[in-house]
Amino acid sequence: MRVHLIRSEELDVEVFEDVLGLLKGTTGPIEFRYDPSYIAQFDHDQLPIRKQEEEDFREQKIVEYKSMMSFESTAFPRNRPEATWKQLFKKCERYREEKRIPENEFVLLLTDMPNDKNWFASVDAKMPFNGFVHTADWEYFVPSRPAFPI
Repeated sequence: MRVHLIRSEELDVEVFEDVLGLLKGTTGPIEFRYDPSYIAQFDHDQLPIRKQEEEDFREQKIVEYKSMMSFESTAFPRNRPEATWKQLFKKCERYREEKRIPENEFVLLLTDMPNDKNWFASVDAKMPFNGFVHTADWEYFVPSRPAFPI
């Protein structure tokens, strides 16, 4: 089975390469591929902006590790762009079409761009071989190198 990883411009290249190194360093039936010349980009003018209050932020977190979480470093309210799932899956589909990836191979987008459902990962219900992983905010849940939870 092949998994094609793509990254968005917001994701730090060192974090992406660390994730790729961990995945490729594991032996097994999954082959991970990456085209370093391909970077998914979002048109920030077309992304909705959501105003997030501190209470909303806390409520969205399923598990709170009070010793690890530091809300003082996050200014509220904060406004941040969020991609829709449709936009995220469209990035995967565009890559699939451009690179002529077969329908039975995975295309996964790794991105720091928040999404409108505030999920860390999902696959497309219409094409379950396309998916995304939200690569930011893991530090609120897992005290480790960023690549491990991703």
